[in-house]
Amino acid sequence: MTKLQTEEEYVDDTPTCKGCGDEMYWTDCWNCDEDGYSHHECGEDTCVCLYPENNVTCEFCEGKGGYYICINSKCKNYVKDSD
Repeated sequence: MTKLQTEEEYVDDTPTCKGCGDEMYWTDCWNCDEDGYSHHECGEDTCVCLYPENNVTCEFCEGKGGYYICINSKCKNYVKDSD
């Protein structure tokens, strides 16, 4: 909440865990870059691309570059952060 906002105007967009109701926090995906792509796939058996760029959407974060984790270690949805 900034000093310019009143308590009534403040809207918290942090999601809550569906398992326990605690706040969740964002963590960067371990499998991809911030752009949400995990690797390069050009459709060829042997890639001959001069400058291959990642173009396959990450399967773990669904291309979002990260995901939310429950902060409650006793919750069934809790995932230990690898950092």
